[in-house]
Amino acid sequence: MTKPVRPLSALLATTLAAALCAAAFAAPSEPGAKWKPVQADAQWISSPKGKGAVAVRFAVAPGWEITSDSPIDADAFPCELTLRSKGIRFAAPRWPEPSRTPIPELGFDKLWFGGKFEAVVPAKAVGAYDTAATTGVFRYQACQGKMCLAPDSVSVAF
Repeated sequence: MTKPVRPLSALLATTLAAALCAAAFAAPSEPGAKWKPVQADAQWISSPKGKGAVAVRFAVAPGWEITSDSPIDADAFPCELTLRSKGIRFAAPRWPEPSRTPIPELGFDKLWFGGKFEAVVPAKAVGAYDTAATTGVFRYQACQGKMCLAPDSVSVAF
């Protein structure tokens, strides 16, 4: 009697999917740069002359999660987004609803973001401005299971 064999196409598809995920979060090619489980980029979705806003898109590496902006655990490091641009005032980011995982041994739920998500940051011109000069920093703590990395930050690419 022979054992059933997985079709090559399913095995190949699984291998390719894993390779693509790994490539998206590959180690940086610059000497001295370190790998980070979070990537962020942004774009203006409306002019700061009126009801301006910036959409900041995040991608968290597969298997990782980051603490939300408003964790229940007082000892958790909340994520934080800071945008700066001459002549523009930014309001607090509007975050998506975080995922919730019960932590019975601690008696509360962990609130986190993972995968791909977006925050919208309202903006208003308060003087002469240049949207091309906007910069951003995202501070976060990444966790995988019960292991967490030290808090870190990543520049937001515009």
